Amino acid sequence: MYCIGFLFINLNCKKSTPTEKECINVHMHIVKIIADDPKIPEEEKALILRSILNPKLSGANIDSCMKSKSRKQIECEMKATSFFELSQCKKNEGELK
Repeated sequence: MYCIGFLFINLNCKKSTPTEKECINVHMHIVKIIADDPKIPEEEKALILRSILNPKLSGANIDSCMKSKSRKQIECEMKATSFFELSQCKKNEGELK
């Protein structure tokens, strides 16, 4: 994204994609939501958590977040308090960009 400012024009040049820190925070928030969700069976929960806490996959998820998610998407995910709300953010991802 290019930021251009002229004499009387002040464009908003704020980065619209999340930072690495924001992506790490949302990743850990998602882990907490999954770990705390009583509706997810324990065996399924263990598989999901083992997968997303794998260092290689965690790094890939964070990189993907920085490249493809919007700040609005991150805000939605951080406000989620359940796996259902989190899935609603994913479902509405196109609208949140």
